[in-house]
Amino acid sequence: STNIDNKWFPLKPGTQHVHKGFTQDGKKRVPHRLVMTVTDLVKVIDGVRAVVVWEEDYKAGRLLEQQIVFFAQDNSGNVWHLGQLREMYDEKEFVGGRAWLSGTDGARAGIMVLAKPRAGTPSYSQGYAPPPFNWTDRGTVDQMGQKTCVPAGCYEDILVIAENSDEEGPDAQQLKYYAPGVGFVRVGWRGRGE
Repeated sequence: STNIDNKWFPLKPGTQHVHKGFTQDGKKRVPHRLVMTVTDLVKVIDGVRAVVVWEEDYKAGRLLEQQIVFFAQDNSGNVWHLGQLREMYDEKEFVGGRAWLSGTDGARAGIMVLAKPRAGTPSYSQGYAPPPFNWTDRGTVDQMGQKTCVPAGCYEDILVIAENSDEEGPDAQQLKYYAPGVGFVRVGWRGRGE
């Protein structure tokens, strides 16, 4: 369904999330901003009607990457990731792009967020795309019932998903904090690497 009302990752058309923070560039702390907009566009991917989400990624005020990402929800409430089209930029202009879509060139959809996550369950695929895209992300329910505060406010009953990929290795994980009824409100990192 394109009606994505998963408690942890609702995607209502017209919703926009702006995440502001910092990344490390060597020893330098650099401003970073991610803008995620849920559109009212629908694209059929591998026979599934998917919602189109537009993401813009800025580093030090410059557009670094933008992508459209495709999501759908199954009858159990799991949100599926069906692919993405990504464009990358250098300091001045477009430098290239890549795409993977479930059902093409060996790519397969995966679950972005479970309907009923439980700590201690096995990791799950968030999709797969062979080279040159190399999408091998996996998610693991890391923590539940947490609390986190960000500039927009404080949230309780937080779900934390630890994500990793073959490219980053098993010792590096991105942590996504999901607030019920809102979606992801914070991103963190643990382990070795960037």
